[in-house]
Amino acid sequence: SGDPSTAMQEESNEPEVDPYDIMDPVDIFKRYNAAWCDKVLEQTKWSDKKALLEDLLKEASTTVKIANTPHQHMAAMGKRILNDNNITVMVTGIKVYAALAKGLRRNFSLTCKITVPVLLAKHKDKRAQTIEETCKALDNFLYCITLDEVTEDLKDALNDKAPEIKIHTVAWI
Repeated sequence: SGDPSTAMQEESNEPEVDPYDIMDPVDIFKRYNAAWCDKVLEQTKWSDKKALLEDLLKEASTTVKIANTPHQHMAAMGKRILNDNNITVMVTGIKVYAALAKGLRRNFSLTCKITVPVLLAKHKDKRAQTIEETCKALDNFLYCITLDEVTEDLKDALNDKAPEIKIHTVAWI
């Protein structure tokens, strides 16, 4: 009858629609191409590098479904950014990976597989912001890969002598 709790129960039985499934893909890599990546890596001031990465982060974060156009240049740049000596640049790079994973899904799986061991190793870092963003990125990687696809990396992380890596790896699993 007219019982509001019954109506709410009926509504909650509706399957949730993932916006990714109904959105048209948007090609962000026309703008953020290989030349753009080179420009980022050529920056000598960390603040300039971070500003460029934040432009990409904003675009990737607000694009629900990123078109699967060639993006290998992102993996090459990302590898260097994730090892940047400047913590702010490195953390921004981790955020970019998280956003690209969510927007590209399975189309970003190869890059995710390669990056998982790098991110798991970031758990050694003592800075809370690094740990927090690394955890978010690894969670977003699950849009792209399954844990089965990175079993060896997980075993290596669980056998690492650093307890922080073991703790965060178990938490992620």
